[in-house]
Amino acid sequence: MGWSGHDDQKAKEALVEAHRCGIRHWDTADAYGAGHAETLIGEVFAEGVPREEIFLASKFGWVKGPHDHFYDAGFMRAQCEQSLRNLRTDVIDLYYFHHCDFGPKDQYFDDALATRRRLREEGKVRFIGLSDWNLRKIMRFIERVDPDVVQPFRNVIDDDYEPSGLKTYVDAHDLGVAFFSPLKHGLLLGKYDSPQTFPEGDFRSGIREFGDPEFIARMRRAMSSRVRQRSQGSP
Repeated sequence: MGWSGHDDQKAKEALVEAHRCGIRHWDTADAYGAGHAETLIGEVFAEGVPREEIFLASKFGWVKGPHDHFYDAGFMRAQCEQSLRNLRTDVIDLYYFHHCDFGPKDQYFDDALATRRRLREEGKVRFIGLSDWNLRKIMRFIERVDPDVVQPFRNVIDDDYEPSGLKTYVDAHDLGVAFFSPLKHGLLLGKYDSPQTFPEGDFRSGIREFGDPEFIARMRRAMSSRVRQRSQGSP
């Protein structure tokens, strides 16, 4: 789970610059580059960015490991320990369930939640998060997980935050919320002028809109309109 065309040195330079500019909430996952993203963050800590100045979030659940299902309790613990080693830290500030697929009839949910809570009791995790592309799935599990933070998919094209009931729940329970993909993997920037293809293994190859000429043209028009407004002094 990663993007092609990656440059490790540029990525680390970007993290250092982010810290310099005051960006102190860094989000990653064990699945990003099969742990490589976490490893780069750990190297940045080792090379001078103070770990204590970063609120560090990671996720578990995308990788099945040695079993034929997500959220095996033993593998969860092993992956958490590996993430701690990758990140060169003693604690992950916020540890998400990467998605809400807990097997047929949610059969792996109870053990997964118990494991996550034990990791917090042991001091390996500070806060528990719940994430998914489908906000209605988050709503199915939110009361039982009782997360500190939710991480739903949301941008100006895909916005189910209010209709799903999640906004009402977040407000009522004073939860943290960190939306993911606010730029829809870069598509909303309007920087593409034609449908895109990506090498095998690039996560974007599974995003339908990258191959949709109508969507690409729509985003291009929106970007051009915004540029004109700025040139004319519009807010």
